[in-house]
This record gives sequence, structure tokens and C-alpha cells, in this order.
Amino acid sequence: MNEPLITRHRPASFAAVRGNSEAIASLERRISDPGPPHTYLFTGPSGVGKTTLARIVGTVLGAEVIEVDAASNSGIDAMRELIDLAQYTPPGGRVRLITIDECQMLSRSAWNAALKLLEEPPNHLYVALCTTELNKVPVTIATRCHHVKLNSLPDNLIAGLLVEVLEAEGWTEVIHDDVFNMVVQEALGSPRRALSLLQAVYDAPTLDAAQTIAALQGAASPLIQIMQMMVSGRANWSAVRPLLARMDSDDFSEGALVLASRYIIGALNREENADKAAKLWAMLGAFVYPANSYDPRSIFYAALGRILWGSL
Repeated sequence: MNEPLITRHRPASFAAVRGNSEAIASLERRISDPGPPHTYLFTGPSGVGKTTLARIVGTVLGAEVIEVDAASNSGIDAMRELIDLAQYTPPGGRVRLITIDECQMLSRSAWNAALKLLEEPPNHLYVALCTTELNKVPVTIATRCHHVKLNSLPDNLIAGLLVEVLEAEGWTEVIHDDVFNMVVQEALGSPRRALSLLQAVYDAPTLDAAQTIAALQGAASPLIQIMQMMVSGRANWSAVRPLLARMDSDDFSEGALVLASRYIIGALNREENADKAAKLWAMLGAFVYPANSYDPRSIFYAALGRILWGSL
């Protein structure tokens, strides 16, 4: 297997994209207009298709696509190089699409430099910004873009994607039902995560698959690790305290809170014991309420304390 599943099964057209049908239909209509937008802002949790959709936009526009990772090109010098490149028409009179992934990492000076370009882009230039954290995109930038907000996918769409991939790969007779269900649950609504997990465990026994997934989760953010402990019943002060010390503002981004919430909702839907379900409801509140708060960290800490010490 030379290519990972996430590469081999990446959608190449709007019709092939799963989920977020209304947002994608709106985007497709706008691009079909005589004067399509020159700037796009794709937001949503990690792994739901933001960069993929930017590539499809480039294909529809017939553009030369250049992708830039803002995590490693966040400063003013990198932005100036992009602005210089943007002034030149690509060979053959084509148009150019510049995609800036993880754009929330751009420095203030880089955003300021980009503003003029986004206000009056040359006729041959299109720009796509991708981020998990809309709140870190300056309002002056966001209001100049066609905003495409993507959400995590429901489990039935994740399951449908996995079935399609299993059939294409000839793995339907290999994977165990328990492993399949585990991958759906642990995908947390992310097609990219689902395919990554599937590739890692499709032919593994259930116990081995669970251990592999747990190892992969070890690289998750502190917030996600705390959530996993809470759902499994392993959360206690000695286990949670080191993770709390590692948390920063990024752990309370919209994308991180959505992932945590989806995991708990999945566990809640499967829970038959009323007492355990009550604790899951309390956990869900700990992740949902901070999203609408000016001080999400304090609300989360207060809810976590009530859960750890049994005060619902």
C-alpha cells in the first residue's frame, strides 16, 4: 500500500464530499455564478474537509493551486513572498488559488499585510483560508471572505464512508464488527481520522485494535485525553492534574470543544445505565457551555470539579 487511505480516498469533486450538504451546495452555487468570490474562509473541526474543499474549488476554477502551511510560515516575510507571487499571472494565462492552511497561526503583521491583497485581489488570484479557530481570524479578514462553515459528521455518515472504503479495498471480510464500531466511535465525526484509524486497525483483533487506538490517542490534546478518561471512568485528580497543567487557550477552541462533545454524545447514545448516563450529561455540559462563554477555562474547571467529586 503506497498511499495512505486519506490520500487515495480524498474526494475530488463536490458530489463526492460527505456531509455538510447545505454549506457545500451554497459554495457550489457561488462558484457557478458569473463572478465567483475571490476569497474563501473554510472553518470547522480538524479533519472534516476544509483543505479538500479548497482543492476542489481550485479544480472547478481551473486554477494553479499553491498550498501554504501557516504553522511554519506565519510571519511577515512569508506573507510578503506570497503577496509578491500573487501579482504575477500563472503561465498560460490561468488563474491561481493560494490556500493558507492553519491560518490562525498567522502573526498580526502577516494579517495586516494580507488585508490589502484580500480587499482588492488581482483578477487572476483566488485565496482560500482554512482554520479550526474562527475567533483568531481578524474580523476585517473574515468579512471579506465567502465563509464555509463545516461541522463534524454524524456517525452514520462516517460508517457509510468506512463501508465504501472497505469495499473498495477488499477488506469487508477482514474487519471485525467490534473494530468497525470502535473506529466509527473514535473518529469523532472526522473523515480523516476515521480513515487513519481504519488503516491502522482494519485487520487487527479487537483487543489489539483498542490498544492501537489508545496509543494513537496518546498524541491527542490534554482536553481530549481528559474527556476520554471521563467517559471510560478512569478520571481522578491524580490522573487529570498533569493534563490540566498542559492546557492552554488552544484547548478551548471551537474545534476542540466539538470533538470532545461528539465523543461524549456517542457514549451517551450507547449507555443504558441511568446513573452513568446522568454523569455523561454532566460531562457534556462541561464541554458545551464553555463554547459560548467569555471565560471557557473557568467554566470547564468548575464543571470538571463537580464531576470528579460527585457533585452533580
